[in-house]
Amino acid sequence: DLEEAISMHREALQLLPALHPVRSTSLNDFALALWTWFKNYGRQEDLEEAISLHPHARPARILAVRPLRCRLID
Repeated sequence: DLEEAISMHREALQLLPALHPVRSTSLNDFALALWTWFKNYGRQEDLEEAISLHPHARPARILAVRPLRCRLID
């Protein structure tokens, strides 16, 4: 159920620290679920929330990967 998935994404993101390695994936999945909800029901707020999540997904991914990359290079 899409509504339950959206609710679970919200809950999971509240529990994940900002630099958690899967946070960017979770943000992206949440945005896609909101986009799907928007396509089905046409609520503008859902589209706006989905769009607002994407800028936050990329920095979280870069910051989570950087320490691992530094360890590999050393």
